[in-house]
Amino acid sequence: LFSEKIETVQVAPFLLDEREVTNAEYARYLATLDPATRSRAVPRRLLPGPGDRTTPTWVAEANGTWAYPQGTADQPVVGVTLSDARAYAAWAGKRLPTAREWEWAARGVDGREFPFGDKLDPDACNAFTGELTDVGRFPRDRSPFGALDMAGNVAEWVEGGSLDQGLIKGGSFDLPRYRAIIASFGKRQSGRPYEDVGFRCAQDAEK
Repeated sequence: LFSEKIETVQVAPFLLDEREVTNAEYARYLATLDPATRSRAVPRRLLPGPGDRTTPTWVAEANGTWAYPQGTADQPVVGVTLSDARAYAAWAGKRLPTAREWEWAARGVDGREFPFGDKLDPDACNAFTGELTDVGRFPRDRSPFGALDMAGNVAEWVEGGSLDQGLIKGGSFDLPRYRAIIASFGKRQSGRPYEDVGFRCAQDAEK
């Protein structure tokens, strides 16, 4: 069963990216890293079996860079750990949003249940379809403040977890549809990559 606790909180003014970070954007970041750091930060997936063995999902090129799968430039980058997401955000001069900031940006001032209203419309978001899509492919999955894909496509790393357990917000193509509700959250091992978890960046508003 799913339950939620209602509470009123205040957040300081902040800015949130309209879209999740894409493969093309992450590739530009990787190209700035030294080879050893780059090989650790490249998107990966867990291998079957015991342990935390991983393998890159991108292709190593002769010049030492990595190429994302063909045709996926505008898909959200996945297979990055929480620390990878934080490192990218810092490189971009930003940070990850907190769970409360993320939820405020998704709800808007009317406290809606989903970015697009108070009822789940399966056609409005990429939730539990089994297929990752380009960012913005579902234009109705837009929050009152204009943030896209907060109910579906990929879940997103946010700040607010513990050292080992990171928090994710939002639904994904691989999660049950009830997880598209804004109040939903999940916990994932922060040092592991996941094929249905990406991220978007935030920053403090100028005062």
